Formats: sequence, C-alpha cells, structure tokens
Amino acid sequence: MPANCTDDVANQVLEACRKRDYDVVLQFIGKNDANQTIVRLRSMNATTLGALQSSMQELFPFARIRCTEHVLDGELEAEIVMPNAEQEWAQARKFVNAGVFAKALQLMSLGFFASGAFFYVRDHVLSLA
Repeated sequence: MPANCTDDVANQVLEACRKRDYDVVLQFIGKNDANQTIVRLRSMNATTLGALQSSMQELFPFARIRCTEHVLDGELEAEIVMPNAEQEWAQARKFVNAGVFAKALQLMSLGFFASGAFFYVRDHVLSLA
C-alpha cells in the first residue's frame, strides 16, 4: 500500500466536507491498528451536534462518525474513521444484499435453479427408467 494512501483518504474526506462547510479545519490524520484512516475535523459552521452528526453520516455512510462539542469554545469536532478496503467491500455487499431488488433477484435465481433441476431430472433421469 502506498505511503500517501492516508493522505489521499484524508484529502477526499476534507474535500467532501468542504462542500457542506467551506471553513472546516483539518485537526488530525492517522491510522489505527485495523488499517483504518482516522480524520478529525473541526466544523466552523455547524449549528448543533446532531446536525453535524447527520451531515457527516450522509457524506460517509460506511464510516464510523463521532462528534464532540468542546466545552471551552463551543466548537464542534467530527472524528471520521474510514473503513479499510475489505471492511468497505463487506459493508457495501451487506447494504446491497439487504435491498428488496437483491432479494427479488435471489428468489428468481433460486426459482430458475429449481426449475432447471426439475427439467434435468425429468428429461435425463426419468427417461432412463
């Protein structure tokens, strides 16, 4: 994995956040033991903690978001833990497989398999008897 992968992820996070809050300030970039990129941002325009949390969750649906409010200055901070590639892939598959369309496709494929097996048995196995 390239050394600048963390910087790339942080830049993508910062760029996405700047679409909602142009004055957002990057506080921290790092990696944890699970090879997840951690980005901490300080929001200058968020009104409430809930608004910041929901805004970040909309931007990064597969990330773990933690928002805090600093008691001394009242500024809001978001910590975004981006999943690594394997975790992101697993979460995306889980999300897609939970949809109604995916379940309908699964049922259709099961039906086609069952009917194919039935016709195979009828044409090949029963004709030998």
